[in-house]
Amino acid sequence: MELTHTGVNIHWSTALQERKVSIDIETPVDLRIKLGRIVDMLRVINMAALATEAEHGGGGERGGMSVVKLWATAYKMRKKGDLRKAEDCLPLEPQPFHEALRILVDLGYYDAYAGVAEGPIKSRRPYSLRNCDVRQAPNKRALWHIVSRGKRAMSPSCFPVQCPNEAVMVIFKGHLSENLIDTAIREHIRATFDLAQSERVFRAFRSFAHTYNRLREERQRNIASTFVRIPVSALLAAFSSDLQKEDFIDPRRAGQLARAFIEIALCVGILWRDRTLYDHLTLVTPCDYQWLLSTLFGLRTSMGELNRIFFGGILLPGSSQIPERWEGDRRDQELVSSLAAMVQGESGSGKTTFACHLGFDVVRHGGVCLYLALEQWPNDLQRSFYGFGWLPEKGMFDYLGPSSIAPRQTAEEAGDPEEDSGSSYETRYFRAFQRQVARNHVERKGVFGLMPIRPRSWQQLRKWIDSFLEIEALQNYPISILVLDPFNAFIVLADPPPEFSGKLSSENAIVSTELGHWIRAATSDIFEAAKATNVNILMVCEGGHMQDREISHITNTSDLVFSLHRANLGFQDPNVTEAGFHA
Repeated sequence: MELTHTGVNIHWSTALQERKVSIDIETPVDLRIKLGRIVDMLRVINMAALATEAEHGGGGERGGMSVVKLWATAYKMRKKGDLRKAEDCLPLEPQPFHEALRILVDLGYYDAYAGVAEGPIKSRRPYSLRNCDVRQAPNKRALWHIVSRGKRAMSPSCFPVQCPNEAVMVIFKGHLSENLIDTAIREHIRATFDLAQSERVFRAFRSFAHTYNRLREERQRNIASTFVRIPVSALLAAFSSDLQKEDFIDPRRAGQLARAFIEIALCVGILWRDRTLYDHLTLVTPCDYQWLLSTLFGLRTSMGELNRIFFGGILLPGSSQIPERWEGDRRDQELVSSLAAMVQGESGSGKTTFACHLGFDVVRHGGVCLYLALEQWPNDLQRSFYGFGWLPEKGMFDYLGPSSIAPRQTAEEAGDPEEDSGSSYETRYFRAFQRQVARNHVERKGVFGLMPIRPRSWQQLRKWIDSFLEIEALQNYPISILVLDPFNAFIVLADPPPEFSGKLSSENAIVSTELGHWIRAATSDIFEAAKATNVNILMVCEGGHMQDREISHITNTSDLVFSLHRANLGFQDPNVTEAGFHA
């Protein structure tokens, strides 16, 4: 087996391939806790490796890292705020600390040896990780230490730095897809360093990217080499200094943000571990600011080509609604992470499939999606859900379809004081959906709701939309989205507003124009209502903006537009489509 890590090939033995790591995961909360602790342990190992020389003694081929040194590093990180004290973060108590290390050793990234790291590897005594802890022995010598299994061309004083993505991917690949694991790692790092989508954080990372590229270019000119080496301390100092020149910020916070940039850069592979100097890093590739933000904050979908178009993920922009009065420092105000998006295309171009893709990606990330089918029949959509493998959900989210609600009121509902005996089927469905959203946020499980509705008027449609936006529990989810498919079909079939009733005719161009303005205003109000509650909205429209004036208006007022086209490839299967996207 071969593993590529930071440009170096590592060959593992056949015996290592047979090692298996079993992790009991029953709920998304268990997954989040396990994953967070493994990521933190790798961060602690990396921090210790960049701050201290590895122990190897005389004649040692490879250095080791004592478990006491790791615990001391974790303690310092906790004290500085680089290691949170939360359930999904690495505890400092012996048992869970040891458990996180045991998983990495069992996986084969490290070997455990008794005592301090002295002499050749073959002369060291293997250490059993059963019933051990991280406390220090009375003679002040380490009880045990770890050694990397990778046979890398490194100085013995250099302990290898691991990319958290790779080890976590191996451990959790059976529970989550690759893009969801990457997203979970980024969410954990964002939470650790309190990286909210705020103007100040965006400005800080723009400054870091500029400093990183400047240092790389300057040192490349001096040494005429592709790769640039720099001490970790010098890199941190340059980041903090340049940031404080551009934006007055507390030095402690500046240092924390700089440390976050380095850890993220190690994850995405633009920073490597130097092979000869333990406290140096290699600036491998330039840092693109837009790519960095999209990778860190963007929503990674299950469509690889779409992720690449958006530099790694769809970055949700700020809202168009800005309070008239800002409380406190304006630079600290968080951006509203919601957008109004539109999917347009001719019949058969894959608009509904694309919208469903995005909806299921949202709920896999622990979010909420309510899909209001304004024209399609639910059985057709549900067949697609199973055909594409979106269902069953494997416990990562809950699916609430039309068949989840009994056609008639059940005895349990009849005894519920909130349930009216005359409640319609749609009303009872929505109440069940609302209760599911309120329950799931505790376990951080996503919710996907599918409901076919046939509103005859704008008032009926707006009632559904407002009812969804008024669910208070949505604020506890990382992301939520409302899908209307197809929206322009509703525009054509809906009854005109009362003020236009009886006035419409093919010859009355003035009234027709006024109705068009009214529809545009109503659509804009829907967009603004969604943004005001921090909810994303996706409208699916059939046709092109060049042929339909209403679609043209929706296109012009949307934050993001996906335009899908059928591919003309000769003898192509009529059911196969190719999508082109633009923003």
